[in-house]
Amino acid sequence: MTFREKLVGLRQAAGMTQSALAEAAGVPLATLRNYEQAKTSERINFAYVVTLAGALGTDCKAFAECEDVAAPKQARAGDFSKVANPPRPPTPAAINHYDDDEFADLP
Repeated sequence: MTFREKLVGLRQAAGMTQSALAEAAGVPLATLRNYEQAKTSERINFAYVVTLAGALGTDCKAFAECEDVAAPKQARAGDFSKVANPPRPPTPAAINHYDDDEFADLP
């Protein structure tokens, strides 16, 4: 099921017109129409999804299984390949700033 199909289905099940849903959600009517007609070339605005879902009496999870809604990729721990300024490894001075004798009695 696509986002468009799910949105239309939820709206019709709630017995709402496009105008009523747009007003209840605070979403521009043109945006809602574009979503329902799949005419938008922009990405779907997550804030609009949340408010539309709330106005329809559900939450954004209702759209989670839509085939055209991309789930965010989960980065592995330590994977900084897409981070603009990845953290640098600590310098030797930062690592060894404690006196070794201070922790001699620890197991």
